[in-house]
Amino acid sequence: MDLLAPYRQTNIRVSMDNFYTGVPLLRRLHSEGICAVGTIRTNRKHLPKELLPKIAPLAKHNYKVAQAGELTFSVWMDTKAVCVLSTHHCSGQTGTVTRRSGHVEQQRVVVPATLADYQQNMKGVDLCDQLLGYYMPGHS
Repeated sequence: MDLLAPYRQTNIRVSMDNFYTGVPLLRRLHSEGICAVGTIRTNRKHLPKELLPKIAPLAKHNYKVAQAGELTFSVWMDTKAVCVLSTHHCSGQTGTVTRRSGHVEQQRVVVPATLADYQQNMKGVDLCDQLLGYYMPGHS
């Protein structure tokens, strides 16, 4: 929290992966004027049950969104279910992402805004992690 202290009450948006994303953290950040979005595991402690829509019948590239107070939970079916929790988005907002179908063909797919925003902001982090993995000594 000290890292974000200079940004309190600025409505800055923080993106994080599922290691950090949790309901208490997102609520605390929201109370301090910091918006957050991140992937989350459905078995995460403190995740309200009303935010967990039934994900079993989702077809590929379909999604469901639920909202409880300041929290918006989205689940989108790609190869597997991708779950995102946000305090920045509303349940009706959408965006688009590019997905590959086959070897070369790309298509634009409508997704919840939570997922489009998360993907846009995390691209650089994922690339950095990938590049670091190539050069980390002692790791296989």
